[in-house]
Amino acid sequence: MSGSRRDTLKSLKTRGRLHQVKRFLIAEYGVEVRLRVAKMPKEYKDCLGYISYDNPDLAPLIWIAHGLSTSEAVSTLLHEFAHAVSHNIHGPSWKRKYDGHDKSFAIVLNSIENRYLYDNGLEESKEY
Repeated sequence: MSGSRRDTLKSLKTRGRLHQVKRFLIAEYGVEVRLRVAKMPKEYKDCLGYISYDNPDLAPLIWIAHGLSTSEAVSTLLHEFAHAVSHNIHGPSWKRKYDGHDKSFAIVLNSIENRYLYDNGLEESKEY
């Protein structure tokens, strides 16, 4: 199998896994998000992911950088999803300290990571 074909299959596997995890998170936390795995826009080129609230008529859009390993992409999705949950609970990140990476966000992120990594979320998410 050629290198480019192998990379394509890997990215399809990662993308599919991310969508499973996204559906699991939405079911667990009741916060709708959209997901895009793609090359990051110029202003975020050094980021692994980010969340966009550009369209108030749609759920926020989580961007995950194309080419990440599955574990790195899932970890990034958990982080960005925590921003969405924190946004609903504590208000917009742009109105809080540290671009939304404050103590309130850290508590939400910790809860989501614990649910996924230690409370059987990793296995349960495979059913979505």
